[in-house]
Amino acid sequence: MRAFRRSLAVLLAVSQVSGPAAAADDAFELFEEESRVVTASRRSEAVREAPVAVEVITAEEIRRSGAVNLWDYMRFRAGMNVVDGRSGEGNRALVSIRGFPAEFVDNMLVLLDGRSVYTGLSGGAVWEALPVQAQDIERIEIIRGPNAALYGSNAGLGVINIITRAPSGRRSVASEALIGNEGLHREQGSFEDARKAGAYLLSIAHKTQGAYPTTAGAAGSDALHSNKGNFRGLWNISERSTLELFTGGAWDNLGVIDSDNPSARFRHHFEMLKHSYDPGPDSSIQT
Repeated sequence: MRAFRRSLAVLLAVSQVSGPAAAADDAFELFEEESRVVTASRRSEAVREAPVAVEVITAEEIRRSGAVNLWDYMRFRAGMNVVDGRSGEGNRALVSIRGFPAEFVDNMLVLLDGRSVYTGLSGGAVWEALPVQAQDIERIEIIRGPNAALYGSNAGLGVINIITRAPSGRRSVASEALIGNEGLHREQGSFEDARKAGAYLLSIAHKTQGAYPTTAGAAGSDALHSNKGNFRGLWNISERSTLELFTGGAWDNLGVIDSDNPSARFRHHFEMLKHSYDPGPDSSIQT
């Protein structure tokens, strides 16, 4: 009887220890499944397997932040420096890594779905003119530190990769409006649909913001009238092969609140075609 009681006590002790451990293992496995990155080595991998530290800003964090501007999502992140500013080129943000602020940071690489948005004319990225809407962002991956071996000399301070979401595979319509002080209002909407052969996502956004007053109290000349549009299509060529089309643009007026003004400048546009082929469960080829 004593031997039976000792065995029962040991069994209960083991079950009490293994219960929380098993729950912790399940939670860690769930975290691994949800946290996959592509920026660290240019391929999809779990965060813990990445060769460098990667910080991920999720779509849920973006939604809950209530931020108006793209660069505000990176504010208060470790090692990030974000300052609001105005310039003649339309750049309204100074974003840098590890204390190297400048109007155009030319040694920090900014990517949009893996495609560089570096502007050779001014050096760096014009954040206000990036052709991406908050509603389309799936996550933002931030790598602090040199990454020239993978991305070239522009990645001396780090890499910021803005990754947009793919079409969900169902028909849906979404819209959002925001109003603020200084003449701020923003409207954005999206439509997506799916067919047997694939799916597509179309999104548009409009933003207007009044000028900041000068030191003399007069109206400034840095008012903004901005429009952005994006299209992403996905075609299923076969069970293992897909073709994706990314295209979009951003155009704006600076200093003139008038959408029909002929001085409107088409700031950025892009077209990218990506073919993916999966020869096996643990391998993938993209061109």
